[in-house]
Amino acid sequence: MTSLTPSLEGVTANLMVDDVARTVSYYRDVLGFEPLVTVPETVPLQWALLKRDDVALMFQESHSLIAQYPVLKDRVPGGGLSLFITVRDVEGLFASVLGKAEILEEPHDTFYGMREFAMLDCNGLVLTFAERIA
Repeated sequence: MTSLTPSLEGVTANLMVDDVARTVSYYRDVLGFEPLVTVPETVPLQWALLKRDDVALMFQESHSLIAQYPVLKDRVPGGGLSLFITVRDVEGLFASVLGKAEILEEPHDTFYGMREFAMLDCNGLVLTFAERIA
């Protein structure tokens, strides 16, 4: 008799935000994400799935998400959340967001072998983009 161990196959963050339409516009215009699905299809939006290359993110309107998970009722969108996203050409990405996003850290090399920068999105989420140093 063999025992199967469940395997994890991926993760897509579902992030609580106050304004899904504004978030979709920001991620599209500043970071180049493509909206794949929204619910409903027109504003006001309650949920959206966005993707760029191999990175997918979901954004859900706070009232909708709290209705689904009441445990979140005292949480604020962006509250302490930070995403670490690996990229190719971190300098090129930095150049493309400069002047469009609030930069928290300029590109720099880390002790763990990454070149990275950090920015704040329109919801107060910290996004760190990093590339392995060759």
